[in-house]
Amino acid sequence: TPPVGANGDPWQVGEMGVGEQRAWIESAKLYADFLAQVPLFKGFSQDKLNSLCDALQAKDFEQGDVIIKEGDHGDDFYIIETGTAECTQSISGAEVSVCPTLGSGAFFGELALLKDAPRAATVTASSKLSTVRIDRATFKRMIGDISAVKKDYAKVK
Repeated sequence: TPPVGANGDPWQVGEMGVGEQRAWIESAKLYADFLAQVPLFKGFSQDKLNSLCDALQAKDFEQGDVIIKEGDHGDDFYIIETGTAECTQSISGAEVSVCPTLGSGAFFGELALLKDAPRAATVTASSKLSTVRIDRATFKRMIGDISAVKKDYAKVK
């Protein structure tokens, strides 16, 4: 995401120094390359990936932090940059692992956006975790009609 000024407004690239511009451009390219590897975004144009990069919000978690909780309403989905997370469901009162450990490039929480349903599982950081987050409003604005994504998503998962 582009840097912000002291008042919290995003800087325009023209307001940055040359070094800041280079760093921001390099960061945006890395994020675009990273997103291109996420199955949900395969086939997106470079322009769409670049726009999506501008909307990402970084969010870090410590080991043991619960990121999303089964049954809660969800308006965000997350993509793991670094670290690992465990995905569990409550079955007969016990927390049971429901998928392999999630690592770099894995995403979760998208079902809340795609199905408008409560969280299907709990995701907990199993190590220090760096993620990028996209909220529902941004997802709809940047990606368009979620129902169109649902059709393609069936091929991903």
